Amino acid sequence: MAHAYQRYIPPESMTTDAELVYAAYPDAGLRRRFANMVLDSIIYQVPAAPVFVAIEMLAPGVSASLLNSYAISFGCLFAYYVGFETILGRTPGKMITGTRVIGDSGETPSLASVLGRSVIRMIPFEPFSFLGGMNPRGWHDEWTSTRVVYTRQGPERSA
Repeated sequence: MAHAYQRYIPPESMTTDAELVYAAYPDAGLRRRFANMVLDSIIYQVPAAPVFVAIEMLAPGVSASLLNSYAISFGCLFAYYVGFETILGRTPGKMITGTRVIGDSGETPSLASVLGRSVIRMIPFEPFSFLGGMNPRGWHDEWTSTRVVYTRQGPERSA
């Protein structure tokens, strides 16, 4: 059964600003968040591969070291997330799933929030921070006061 995608928003006199934001912007959900991670992990390889090739051509053997390889990889991943989330508010994975990053108050996240999200993503086991409860927010959301929300209009989907 397809319903128009609208959330009930009570009169302003009965709600706080935070309640209005949460009513207007539904959280993306765990399945969409997982799809974002998988898609971005694949798509990020497109710009990262030429970086590895260029480094290997300029300094043969540098990327062969495991530590150097991790550093290059983290640098590329950091640039990917910061670039897309700062300029567009979403990564290509989020574009595909119809989601975007917002601040807890519904605003576009600041550069500091985006930088924080990207640094926190590098913490080992950070992806498992989503498994702590029903709220699909990882450490990179909680610690930077950001959310990933569903933005597509049209029939509501159960994902």
